[in-house]
Amino acid sequence: WIDGTFGRGGHASALLERGAWVLGLDQDDEAEAAARAVEARWPETFRWRQHNFKDLKTCSIEHGWNEVDGVLLDLGVSSPQLETPERGFSFRSEGALGMRMDRRSGPTAADLVNELSAEELTQLFYEHGGEREARRVVRALVARRQRAPFRTTTDLASVVAETLAHRRARGIHPATQVFQAL
Repeated sequence: WIDGTFGRGGHASALLERGAWVLGLDQDDEAEAAARAVEARWPETFRWRQHNFKDLKTCSIEHGWNEVDGVLLDLGVSSPQLETPERGFSFRSEGALGMRMDRRSGPTAADLVNELSAEELTQLFYEHGGEREARRVVRALVARRQRAPFRTTTDLASVVAETLAHRRARGIHPATQVFQAL
């Protein structure tokens, strides 16, 4: 089996307990400590690679597997990622505006919010977050970033919440779709 979103190892451990051989993949560097613990428990039947699941075919072949019985992908942001302010995924607690699963590469959310054109941000928020009021949000963000760049999650969330204040009664934070898009 390939557990392409290893996380903290719960699914891989369940497979290993049932006698499976498992190759665990995850791009999040924080998954490695859990992977080492799983590897210590099942040294013969578990292997770890810090890679995105998009590389699972290459990793599988490099591991000597041309075929697998199954691939498990538990997609989305995990609770530990959301609950760690330093990761920058949550608008509930202040943290650097990061939002990267693989912190070794790619632009941060701050890079995107501060550097993309208004048109690119509008497209990002609309297409990836389903934000119907993307243009309105982007106008507010562009006006604000001219005074000072966005650095923290709460900074970004507060500007979006002010812009979409009419949504507060719905129970979902107004910045949810913007954060989802980023």
